[in-house]
Amino acid sequence: MPKTRTKSDKVNVSDWMKKTLFAAIEQADRTKKDISTLVAKEVRVFLDSIEVAELLKKVIAGQSIEISAKIKFVDDKKADKKTAPKAAFRAKKSA
Repeated sequence: MPKTRTKSDKVNVSDWMKKTLFAAIEQADRTKKDISTLVAKEVRVFLDSIEVAELLKKVIAGQSIEISAKIKFVDDKKADKKTAPKAAFRAKKSA
């Protein structure tokens, strides 16, 4: 005849499962932190090893800079009253 479980057996199994799950979560957290630390160190070493000024010189070499701007004045009568900016000036009186 199989042994029937008592309430204390269920509590022990439940406690064991909780402890095991907690230990697994702690280990996963430590592993995540270790991996993040290693990746951060590797990225830092890589960034420290590159010369930004030299890299920019290589990227810009043979390139030219082009700047364009457009300024347009629109008559107030033709402009949309809702979207057109309005000039405003308020003078403060000083005593």
